[in-house]
Amino acid sequence: YFIIGFGSNTLINDNCAEIIIKLGKSFDFIEYYDDGLVTVGASCILGRFIIKCYKNKYDFSFLAGIPGTVGEAVSGNCGNHIETICDYIETIECFRVLKNKIVKEKIKLNHLNYGYRFLKIEHLCVITKIHFEKEKVEKGLIYNNIREQIRLKKAVQPLNTFNCGCIFNNPLNSTKTAGELIDSLWLKGFTFGGYMFSQHH
Repeated sequence: YFIIGFGSNTLINDNCAEIIIKLGKSFDFIEYYDDGLVTVGASCILGRFIIKCYKNKYDFSFLAGIPGTVGEAVSGNCGNHIETICDYIETIECFRVLKNKIVKEKIKLNHLNYGYRFLKIEHLCVITKIHFEKEKVEKGLIYNNIREQIRLKKAVQPLNTFNCGCIFNNPLNSTKTAGELIDSLWLKGFTFGGYMFSQHH
């Protein structure tokens, strides 16, 4: 089986015979606490999370323009070259498969659990809830940051097209980005099985 969030960054073969599970509405919520903690269900849409946090003076503007759910963003440690979503996680609630049993756990993250575009929790089955810890800042600053992030995304990504999102990671220890490698192989616009590499990225 496969567990997906919103289906972003996912291509499903027409002949797929696997069971695909999507988290439902009971995992879609946001709760705020006075001590700077924000608790979010894994199926909460990331854009909604960013705006709700902005209204409560929490700045997650660096995630603006990224599709999907909060759970998806955590599982791929979304962000930019300065900060990522896992930098602000206190604990994650999840299910793991241990000795053929499904176990519900609350795991405190450390820097060994995540890095560039990955989250590493042994035998992870599914993330259900995320607890963030962040300081409040001025709403005006957050608003400007969101606008700038969206402007940058529109300049380099085809946000207004029907697409599965950005699925490429920049290779580690390389002087070239994924985009530069795709350009050098003349893959922009290349099609295969109904899918196409974007002309604008």
